[in-house]
Amino acid sequence: MPLESVAITRFRGLVNKVDPLRRNRHPEEGGMEAGLSRADNVDVDQTGRLTRAEGYEQVYTGSVTNLFVTDDEQRAYIVEGDTLKQLLPDWTTVTLRSGLTRSDFRWAEVNDAVYATNGVEFLVIDQDMVRDWGMPIPEIPEVATTAGDLPPGRYQVTATFVAPDGRESGAPRGNVIDLADPAGLQVSFDAMPYPVRVYITPTDSTTFYRAYETGETVTTWAGPLTSLVDPLQTQFLSGPPGGKVLGYRLGRMYLGQYFPEANQSAIWPSQPLGYEHFDLMDAFLLPGEIRLIAGHPQGLILGCRDAVYAYDEEQGIQKLADYGVIRGWTGTWHQGAVYFWTERGLCRGLPFENLTEATVSVPPGRYGAGAVLERHGETRYVVVVEDGGEPAYNAF
Repeated sequence: MPLESVAITRFRGLVNKVDPLRRNRHPEEGGMEAGLSRADNVDVDQTGRLTRAEGYEQVYTGSVTNLFVTDDEQRAYIVEGDTLKQLLPDWTTVTLRSGLTRSDFRWAEVNDAVYATNGVEFLVIDQDMVRDWGMPIPEIPEVATTAGDLPPGRYQVTATFVAPDGRESGAPRGNVIDLADPAGLQVSFDAMPYPVRVYITPTDSTTFYRAYETGETVTTWAGPLTSLVDPLQTQFLSGPPGGKVLGYRLGRMYLGQYFPEANQSAIWPSQPLGYEHFDLMDAFLLPGEIRLIAGHPQGLILGCRDAVYAYDEEQGIQKLADYGVIRGWTGTWHQGAVYFWTERGLCRGLPFENLTEATVSVPPGRYGAGAVLERHGETRYVVVVEDGGEPAYNAF
């Protein structure tokens, strides 16, 4: 029986949810189309045409374990060994921070500043400068009486640290002192890595107001009480509380920390537009191991090991999928949607949609990084994964 000759005019890319050799007539163009069982070193464009994939060339010699490029593609940062570097357009580097504990950083860009964490170090990169993200909190100051004319009554004293760029730390609870007679206050500190801003309550009040700023370990204050007009805004707030998964949405930074003993993750939101300050009481819990935090105007996308969720302040937590995401940095924003790699292939949101499950199932890998690339008129999501993990789900 002679072989049938069939002209394939369109390829649908990789297909393994059905027999890839199954042919269909394209409903609009009329030609025959078919899937591919393998697509090594070829690209498939949006018209179904096959072209040879581009090659590559080595532009940097080194052991790079992490890479981040800013939204405007003007700055790039890499982690090489235990060192954070800026990668310049001519492929040379500038060292920003050495002695890092871990190399698996997560990143978020806000107002040209890049926030980064590996779960141990918390950093902010501002152009070509790097600093610690967050500030330490002062110890509760010691308070004693000294000469002065403050009215008798109860006073409380606390303080914050103030950085040279104006950032202010959180403040601890106040130290209480009762004056039986008119007096002044002597305020003492043990360790002062930064100047302190001292806050004092008016007589028999519980509201702290800014009294003065100093770089001295022992100071005195005797009023006047009428100078106490600027209230304390950062009491009981801390710097980043922990977590190695990072994301940003609508004026808040989010950190995710997994607690394996409870198989739960805590999601810590920063203060609104206050990325240096976190209130531990604002955290909410999520079942499973958090692996992805990605912001979208409609909600926060939370990818865990075994499920994908969405969260917003009004509707709370909603499950989107009963399969999870792989470890790594696979989430990327493109034209109003977040694209990310899961145990069942490429998904986007919001609304949530799996873009590959109807046609192809591939081994998801154990760890990966993904990005959307626009090149030669095509827009592609490219993911690079480490082999291993679960096999392809329900393949033909």
